[in-house]
Amino acid sequence: MSDAVPADVTQRFQVHKVDDVPTLNWMALMRRTYAEAAREICLRLPPSRERSMALTKLEEAMFWTSAAAARANGTPAGYGDIPK
Repeated sequence: MSDAVPADVTQRFQVHKVDDVPTLNWMALMRRTYAEAAREICLRLPPSRERSMALTKLEEAMFWTSAAAARANGTPAGYGDIPK
């Protein structure tokens, strides 16, 4: 077992504050998009383990989308100041 710590460990476990408006707007757009998909799933599928898993995975995808944007510390490529 190696005592070496991968270089990305620090990056992965620090707080990534997002303070630029275009990235915050893009992240809000993504949250709304995931929320709309979740509403559609709930409206069209009966309660079940599969529906629950779909919602969990959608929530997980939203988390990773936000983490990627925050870690990039800048506006995702191709997006400007997206209105609400």
